[in-house]
Amino acid sequence: MLQEIQVFPVTFSLLFLFGGISVYAFSRPELKENLIFSPYRIKRTNEWYRFVSSGFIHADWMHLIFNGYVFYQFSRIIEIYFTSTYGAFLGSLYTIFLFVSGIIVSHITTYVKNTENSWYASLGASGGVSSVLYAYIFLAPTNNLYLLFIPVGIPAIVVGIGYLFLSNYYARNGSRDNINHEAHYTGSLWGVVFMLLINPKGIFVFIDQIKSLF
Repeated sequence: MLQEIQVFPVTFSLLFLFGGISVYAFSRPELKENLIFSPYRIKRTNEWYRFVSSGFIHADWMHLIFNGYVFYQFSRIIEIYFTSTYGAFLGSLYTIFLFVSGIIVSHITTYVKNTENSWYASLGASGGVSSVLYAYIFLAPTNNLYLLFIPVGIPAIVVGIGYLFLSNYYARNGSRDNINHEAHYTGSLWGVVFMLLINPKGIFVFIDQIKSLF
């Protein structure tokens, strides 16, 4: 484990950070209330830090474990890609910025839509995790992903398109599962945009990989 932490210091630092803060806040509802994403309060109190802080707390253990697991699986790949391509310092910054900016960007449309809803609040690293996942899909669209209860691998691009479709559907039509599907959708798209911003020519590599599927 120690050796893995040394190889992926940014991934483990972020994982320990949002994991530790989440666990600490589980038994401190007042802290969770101060960090949670609330468009209504942000507009009236200018507590803009909530765009970031809400990504470092979770509703319960299941919420935290799921986000933590997905982040762990894909952030390591993204971190090693960034550091090997851009160097240790810039690569580490890119890894951090992808995750944190994903949390921020994923909340923008939610903020605009809910500034008058005093009851609305959301929390969790899902926006940032989605950005990391889709950065990976952009880099390796033909690699197989294995989903729960499905015994065969599915190309990452197929999983990505399906997830985007479902997230957009639930975001537009509403759902009663207390999940911010809009943040998932927006965070996912931001992961791709981020990769294009730092390397616009990457789109040609992406297209060539997609062509190999046919």
